Amino acid sequence: VRPILEKVRTNCLRLEEEGRYSIDEMMIKKLAKKGRGSSHQIVCNSNKIAIVKWFDNKVVTLASSFVDSHPMVKIKRWLKDTKTKTDVDWHYMGGVDLADMLIALYRSTFKTKRWYMAIFSQVIDISVNNAWLLYRRNLSPNQKQGMTLKKFRFQIIMKLLQKNRVQGCVQEKDIPLKKKITAPTVSRPTDAVIFDKIGHFPVFVQR
Repeated sequence: VRPILEKVRTNCLRLEEEGRYSIDEMMIKKLAKKGRGSSHQIVCNSNKIAIVKWFDNKVVTLASSFVDSHPMVKIKRWLKDTKTKTDVDWHYMGGVDLADMLIALYRSTFKTKRWYMAIFSQVIDISVNNAWLLYRRNLSPNQKQGMTLKKFRFQIIMKLLQKNRVQGCVQEKDIPLKKKITAPTVSRPTDAVIFDKIGHFPVFVQR
């Protein structure tokens, strides 16, 4: 985590020379001339990153090492000025509203004066939400709804806290005597903890 934060901090603190247009400003002007539904992308082959801008109601920006602006399909979009629908090139623009909504539901907040920590928390939220959407997409037909986003985030937290850690053993004297055990005293660990191969064998000691 620390190298990523340092790289974000170093790159974002760079100052551009005055009198020069940034790539972002040039792309926005170019898209405004083409109209709604237009897009423009810049690809860095050395780092394998594509930066894409789409012109919808507002300019939507995406930086990804996985996808670019293709494939393109047509979709109906409502125009407020003419009160009609028109065909525009669609690049998953509806997903932007969904991403913002999911982040607003359970936002990870960092109380710090370091402004780049907000960027880091945004990346974490987007990654968790995308993982939840993939989990929902790959549900088997027998599973109707699956876990909610809140429960999914809770499962991730618990697995990160328990994974690759030795579980403490319970002393015999600490177990209260009962005539009948109605239910286990400790909840069953998750599969990620069960199969991490850490701390599951007894350790013999001499008293």
